[in-house]
Amino acid sequence: GKMNNNDEGSDDKPIVVEDDPKSPVQKDINGH
Repeated sequence: GKMNNNDEGSDDKPIVVEDDPKSPVQKDINGH
């Protein structure tokens, strides 16, 4: 699982592991 590193307002968003099934918003943050 890669850590989400977005320069765009990354401070406002929680750090989400791409393969973390516990995160319901991982698709919104990673944009997949």
